[in-house]
Amino acid sequence: MLDKRIGAQLYTVADYCKTIEDYEETCKKLKDIGYKMIQISAVGPKDGAMLKSIANKYGLEPTVTHCSDINYSKEMDWVVKYHNELGCKIAGLGAMLPNLNEISLDKVIDFTERYNVISKTLKENGLTFGYHNHDKEYLKEGNKTYFDIILEGTDPDCFKLIFDTYWAHYAGVNPADFIRKNNREILEYDNENSSESIIERNADSQGGSAVEEK
Repeated sequence: MLDKRIGAQLYTVADYCKTIEDYEETCKKLKDIGYKMIQISAVGPKDGAMLKSIANKYGLEPTVTHCSDINYSKEMDWVVKYHNELGCKIAGLGAMLPNLNEISLDKVIDFTERYNVISKTLKENGLTFGYHNHDKEYLKEGNKTYFDIILEGTDPDCFKLIFDTYWAHYAGVNPADFIRKNNREILEYDNENSSESIIERNADSQGGSAVEEK
């Protein structure tokens, strides 16, 4: 059954989660707003047990994380330990590159090959990998988008999605069409905020086609 609870991405309030004291104050404020679940992303403290204890104190459940490529590539033992301490089964990656403006076919292929293996390793350790998209994954290489290449090259039992509807729409893609087309489990739906109006940017778009590189 679909879990329809609305959670808070701590990336949104990263400036207020740099220390454990800041993190606790932020958790308290999120509780007061009415949130029940949080995404642990861009948080300064890395003590999973402490983060979980404080979150639980305010009735918040850590349901998903964003860790770095370095964490997944070189610190897998820490990743598994961290998630076990958090009591969180979804291990997310916020972006395939530190700077998505540098995306290229070679880098997409490298990412796909590496994370097909990494996602399987996470599954072997009781965790589920989730990839968080932006708009650049919808750029085309020939008749395929980078997202097509990623999904075709990864195991659907291991590589799942943290699907950001805002970034899909920003790229001129209808999120509902993407979901129908791709038989890939979506672990969480994100909706980023931006000062730029999607409606203005895509005023002439009917969705379903990828943007071209500017």
